[in-house]
Amino acid sequence: MAERKSGKSKKAHKEKAEKVNLREAGDALKAAEKQVEKKKVSLSSAARASEHEAEVIYAPEPMPEPIKQPAPEPAPTSRALVTTAKIESDDAAETFKQSLSAAQKGASPVNAKLLDMAQEAMNSSLEHARDLTGITNPMQALKLQMKHWHETIESFAAHSHELRNLTAELVATTSEPIRKHLRARAAKR
Repeated sequence: MAERKSGKSKKAHKEKAEKVNLREAGDALKAAEKQVEKKKVSLSSAARASEHEAEVIYAPEPMPEPIKQPAPEPAPTSRALVTTAKIESDDAAETFKQSLSAAQKGASPVNAKLLDMAQEAMNSSLEHARDLTGITNPMQALKLQMKHWHETIESFAAHSHELRNLTAELVATTSEPIRKHLRARAAKR
């Protein structure tokens, strides 16, 4: 019997402990639910606050009155300026065209002179090579080489002087339409 009583008391004690544990678990659950509810409230208030901030940030501002009004008609002076600019740009394009035409005409003598220089240098080199085939000793080769260099340098100096004169004429011819245009513009003002 003593065993029965001790078995019953163990059972009762166990049941009592389970009830206490259930009560504690229930209390803990209620506390957790309250915390969740508080967090829901704080989250919903945070969401409302961020929505309000978004409305404030992205809310369209009213347009000022000057922007609502249509643009005024272009002033007559604007049209006159556009017309004047078109005339001036056409005039400048024509001047540029004349300058390029003059450059093309002036470039022909320069190109011809460059071709003459190249042909003369080639002929001189071939003649020098032919002369080198007939030498008999190193002293002749040295004299022949010195003569060739001397002639080449003199020829180059003469051609460079002519080429400088031709390019000066080319620059003057090419720039004349531009100078003429600038003088006419200065006279208008």
